[in-house]
Amino acid sequence: MGESGPEPQEDFVGHVEGVYGYAYNGKTTIGVRGYGLFNSSQQGAGSGLLVGVHGVAEVAQPNQSSFTAGVYGQVIAPQGTPQAWAGYFVGNVHATGNVTWASDQGLKTDVEEIGDATAVLQQLAPKRYRFRTEEFHRMSLPSGEHFGLIAQQVEEVLPQLVEQVVMPAETDSMGGEVYAAQDYKAVNYVELIPLLIAGFNEQQARIQVLESQLAACCASPAVPADGKAAGSEQETVQGDARSLLISPNPFSEGTTLTYLLEREGRAQLLVNSADGKHLRSLFEGQRTAGEHRYEWSTVDLSPGVYYVTLLFEGQPLVKKAVKVAR
Repeated sequence: MGESGPEPQEDFVGHVEGVYGYAYNGKTTIGVRGYGLFNSSQQGAGSGLLVGVHGVAEVAQPNQSSFTAGVYGQVIAPQGTPQAWAGYFVGNVHATGNVTWASDQGLKTDVEEIGDATAVLQQLAPKRYRFRTEEFHRMSLPSGEHFGLIAQQVEEVLPQLVEQVVMPAETDSMGGEVYAAQDYKAVNYVELIPLLIAGFNEQQARIQVLESQLAACCASPAVPADGKAAGSEQETVQGDARSLLISPNPFSEGTTLTYLLEREGRAQLLVNSADGKHLRSLFEGQRTAGEHRYEWSTVDLSPGVYYVTLLFEGQPLVKKAVKVAR
């Protein structure tokens, strides 16, 4: 159990602490180590510093300690145990320094690129709201206007980012229940950041595609109604160490997309309408260097002009494709 020192006096208001821990030097030095509940209460006028637990770890010279932490919290429980928290805070949490999360590649497996992030983000609906602070005053919810998401709505799109949380019941000294347990849903906002980055990159890539389509449209002659002058079947658009061939072109029910990559990398085959609207992704994944083929069935497309984009490592290569009636 921790030690809190002598009982505070009624007129002491300068520095009040329930538990104070101080660690100096040493590779494994713990200022306070204990299991239990520490409470701090002080009657009287204002206080300069009022804390429940205060932890300080000081190193005299740099690099003398392999690990330094003012407060260290750890929870040990079987994987998947609900409501297991190394730290649970009721009220605002503030940090003056950096807050980091474990993200080392060596800690991860099954690493894949995020695909169709824009489509996922479009299903989320940010809201403007106020918390019901008076009704749930025990939770110390922040007052004023806020911006965020509704957990139940996020759960329909990204269930892995929503967790059911239980604020435990509170009892008096006789064991009587003062406050019942409170269930609520919480959102992991941090993991939305990669989705936002992926969505931004997708939008930038599509902007590049539209710019390339505009340039190709302006540089190419108009397509006659029968589509016969759309370009030879062997017409190829060249990019840096890659090429894209659509054959046959024009086509009626389907065609073959042949593309060449100089090196291994992530490739996508995208289809846009003549007005630049994204219609579908034909392929998305890692590809080795060399020639690859994709059999594109177009039976569900209306006759008209389309654009096929080979997106390789974020760089677009666009080719006009024309479907004609049988």
